[in-house]
Amino acid sequence: MIKARVTDLFPATLNGHSSAVAVNDKGVVIGRDDFGTGLVWMPSTPNGIVGSDVPLPALIEPRRRIVGEVTPTAINTGGTIVGFCSTSDPSGAPVTRAFFFIPSDTTLTDLGTLDVDAVGLPWQSSKAFGIDDIDTIVGWAHDSSGIEWAFVGSPGASTVQSFFHGHYPSQALGIRNGMIVGDATIADAAGVVRRQAFRSLGNGTLEFLGTLLPSPLSPTQFFGDSRANGVSNQGTIVGISDALPPIVRMGLIFGVPSIVPPLPFGPLPSEALAVATVSTKDVVVGHYWPSPPAQDTAGFMFDNTNGLVDLNTRLLDTDWHVDSATGINKEGQICGIGTHSSLGGPRAILLTF
Repeated sequence: MIKARVTDLFPATLNGHSSAVAVNDKGVVIGRDDFGTGLVWMPSTPNGIVGSDVPLPALIEPRRRIVGEVTPTAINTGGTIVGFCSTSDPSGAPVTRAFFFIPSDTTLTDLGTLDVDAVGLPWQSSKAFGIDDIDTIVGWAHDSSGIEWAFVGSPGASTVQSFFHGHYPSQALGIRNGMIVGDATIADAAGVVRRQAFRSLGNGTLEFLGTLLPSPLSPTQFFGDSRANGVSNQGTIVGISDALPPIVRMGLIFGVPSIVPPLPFGPLPSEALAVATVSTKDVVVGHYWPSPPAQDTAGFMFDNTNGLVDLNTRLLDTDWHVDSATGINKEGQICGIGTHSSLGGPRAILLTF
């Protein structure tokens, strides 16, 4: 059995606490510390286990406004980073803004919102959660009424654009090969307003993907909430859903192109956070609760051949415990959050098999 080396990514953070949120196909990892500083870890060689980290900038364009907390959320193969930061609007009022950052830049760039005034100034808040390898960015942004809508943007655009504004309040959480996933507001089979997972090609329409609670009266209706967190090159969509019995939150896989009803990973509460095509096989990562209702989680990886594997059984250094696996690249490297028996945690980590 191949085991993983653990790299402690941001050991110099002031209190040693940090988290990793995504890793690109070259092994570059993004994360943040407990003080709200966005961080980037660069391997010395592509996909290496030794590297160095640098903070993300503390200014955002245009007008070089000062930012507070910076939360990077996604990075593509070219190294463009997206996320959100706390800053101010043109009046000085506090807002949260989606940003992108190109490695050659010295500032973050504000992606704006759907509330733009007559002179082109954006108001209210936005967040970016995904970017693909052609720099298409997705997230959510407020309109003039303060409602959140999924958006599509790019580094070259003057502001973000909603791709189904006026239909369902929504957020886009991932994008791959033109497929956008996230969750949106819908009335479930009982008529209760819920948030359920969707996929879309960004053409003004979306397809709701259901939950793990199908209605016995209709194959196209579901109870409860769900969320799609990520999508692979092969179209596998992963996330989380309400489930029975009892009602718990469980990781799910929507399949290729989608399976109705969605399929859970197993009998324990869990959440699937990311998926990547490794060689020809889609591998899902996330965390689960080995002993519910205890709050301690363990990171997992899942594929159709091996099923769910607790990553803590695959470590060379058993002083580490993987609390959550948050990202995976095509080389099979997994980033996440771990705790060390003497160094403590939570700490951003990278697993390299």
